Amino acid sequence: DKIICVSEAVANSLKQRVRSDKLIVIPNWIPALPEAVPLSENRAVPLRLLFVGRLIPHKGASLLLDAMRQLNAVNGLRGISLTVVGDGEEREPLERAAKDMNVRFAGFWSDTSLFYKQADVFVNPTLGPEGLPLVSLDAMSYGLPCIFSNISVHKEITRNGASALLFESGDSGGLKESIELLLTSPELIRKYGLLARATVEANHGPVHARQRYVEELGL
Repeated sequence: DKIICVSEAVANSLKQRVRSDKLIVIPNWIPALPEAVPLSENRAVPLRLLFVGRLIPHKGASLLLDAMRQLNAVNGLRGISLTVVGDGEEREPLERAAKDMNVRFAGFWSDTSLFYKQADVFVNPTLGPEGLPLVSLDAMSYGLPCIFSNISVHKEITRNGASALLFESGDSGGLKESIELLLTSPELIRKYGLLARATVEANHGPVHARQRYVEELGL
């Protein structure tokens, strides 16, 4: 009778083929909120960036390396580091492209919690399409400041960039500017970390999801 969509972005894509009254949006959620990472304005150097995802073209890891290379040309190799968690067809070419930079390829991990706890900033540069990336919600749930590509679902979960920095999808220069902004402003790191956590608590927790399913399934 109904199709449950994990985001407005998914619902909008289905409206071309399905009647709107059959579509219900219940956003993806975090089953249990983790302990938030501490957000100190006296952070360590370099700024520790984190990418979690499959290493395939549309996930955008190569775009992040391009942005890092641009930053390194200005700030040198000490300004930022990057940990890449995940595996896929692009891993070997990405490793070759990153050989002169402070990048660690950690491979696939079923439990990625340790990496979120050790990061300063999370980056999801995906080119899309995406339903609602769970890695983006995971990072926000830890209270990490986030930099996202401005695909429609990222605009949706951040209230059009109110709780994360958004850059033009596919634009490594825009991504570089977003990283540089946080690199030079510990105050913004703290601000976006707190906003990210608050957004997940308000809109993507288990209680909210359970209530919506109970309502829509008539339980």
